[in-house]
Order: sequence, then structure tokens, then C-alpha cells
Amino acid sequence: MNTQKRTISKKANVNSAFWVYLVYFTCFAFVTDLVLLFLCFTVKTNQTTEPVQEEFTYTERRICIPPDKDFEELKEIYNKISNSFVDLENLDIEIRRLYDEVKAAKVSSFANWYNNFLRDYSNTYENELSKLQEYISSYEEMYTEYLDAINNIPKYFPLYYEKYNEFNESLGNSYDIVFEKNQEYISNNEELFQLSLEAQLIADTLYDEFYDPLCRLVQVESGNCPAYEQICTAAVPERRIMHPKFEDDNLYDVIHADNQYSTVASGAFDHAIPSEEVKKNVGNYLRGLVGIDIPLDVVFQATFEQGDGIWHKFPSGQYFCYRNFD
Repeated sequence: MNTQKRTISKKANVNSAFWVYLVYFTCFAFVTDLVLLFLCFTVKTNQTTEPVQEEFTYTERRICIPPDKDFEELKEIYNKISNSFVDLENLDIEIRRLYDEVKAAKVSSFANWYNNFLRDYSNTYENELSKLQEYISSYEEMYTEYLDAINNIPKYFPLYYEKYNEFNESLGNSYDIVFEKNQEYISNNEELFQLSLEAQLIADTLYDEFYDPLCRLVQVESGNCPAYEQICTAAVPERRIMHPKFEDDNLYDVIHADNQYSTVASGAFDHAIPSEEVKKNVGNYLRGLVGIDIPLDVVFQATFEQGDGIWHKFPSGQYFCYRNFD
């Protein structure tokens, strides 16, 4: 009986000890977690508010050295910009020359011929200027990035001076030059645009002045002839206006000169109704859209030979004759 009581007493003691240790362990674990949580929070706070300054060394800091490939690409873009400047300069010169030709022209076909080239050159100038802006935009971005990459190298490294000198010798003040010349060509574009408008007005005015009289003249002189002969007929009065040996300096005086055109004297010219074919051929010629090989000194067109010699006789029986300049 006593043995049984001792056994029960031992089991009770064991159970009591187990619960005591369990409570102790739980409390210990809870306190430990609180301490660790507090320490973690303190460390993060210190890292946020008081960053540790990194001491620079070549091995501890990664330096972005600008690659040679980027430098070559930068120089290539600059070469494209330089070539665009040359092209724009040449176009500028040619457009101004063509404008002078249009302004000096006395006849429609020449004014419109030069104006057609001027318009083409003006469009080319616009396109070249647009490409230039794209080149400059890329150049500006790459130039800045490359220079920043050089400046990121510590100045006490020989590599800094090596890269900087290479950059300065090749592209030193190119940035300022590029933007200065770009503004110059943008301003020129506005001026050239005004010249183009004025040239177009001159060409249109001469076309309107020459179109109807020459359509009538061609109709009564060569209305039933092939297109080339019609165009040559229209060219003769213009060449007479430009010829130094004739005093008639306008189309009306040339057409109505005494003994020049029998169809004018007979009244056929005044009552002429040009055909659609004649209108088309004369219009294309006066707009400078048709190239013909009739010389500048061919100033006579008739059914007989005259002047200083025959340039060409057509199957229709018409003679086109010339007068020497000297």
C-alpha cells in the first residue's frame, strides 16, 4: 500500500515539473523573440537615418568606362552632321542661283524651267534639314552620356585624362558648333522659303501672260502638226524676245510685229479656238516640263527660208531659221 502511494506521488511530481518547464520555456522564447525584434528594428532604423559612407577604392567601386564602340559611333554621327552641313550649304547656294535665274527670265518656259529645279532643291533642303535634326538629337544624347561617363572616372586616375584628352581632341567644341550652325540653317530655311514663294509667283505670272497668246498662235500656225512642231512654234516668239538683235521685248510686240505672222494680219489669230492638244502641248512647254533642242538663235518660223540659215524644215513645209548673235 505504501509502495502504491509512493508511485502515485512520483508521477504527480513529474507532471508538475513538466508544466513548470513548459511555462518557463514559453516565457523564455517569447522574451527572446521580443529582444530579437527590437534589435532588428534598431539596426534598420540606424541604416536608414545614418547611412554608412562608402570609402572609394578601385576594387570596391564599379567604374563605367566609356567603351571605344560608343566613341566611334559618336564620331560617326558627327561626320554625318558635318556632311549634312556641306550638303545644306551647297543647296543654299544653288537655290539662290536658281532664284536669280527665275527673276531674270523674260519668258515663261525659262522661268518655269528654273523654278522647277528650285522647287526640287527646296524640297531636298527641307528633307536634309529634317535628317539633320534627327542626327543632332542623337548626337546631343550620346555626347552628354559619353562626357558624363568620362567625368565619372576619378580625376586622380590616369585613365580619366586619357579618355578626356581623346574626347577633347576629336570632339572638343563640336557641341557648340553643331547647335550654332544648325540655327543658322534653320534661319536660312525661312529665307529660302520666301525666295521659293517669290520665284513661284514670277513663274506663274509669266505663264499666265504667255499661255493664251501662244495657244492661239500655235493653233493658227501649227494646229494640225505633230506635238514637237507645235512646241517649236511656241518657242520661236520666246527666243525672239531674248535675242539681242530684236527690239521687241514682250510677247505682244513679237506676235503683232509687221510682216511677222500672216495669220495675225488676217485676223485668224484673234478668232482662234485652241484645241485640247494644243493647250496641253503649249502648257507643258511653258511650265518647263518639255525639253526641246531648238537653239536660242532660232527666231523665224514660216513657210519659206529667211534669216541667216535653216535650222530645220518639217514635213509640213515650215522652215525654222536662225539669226546669228554676232
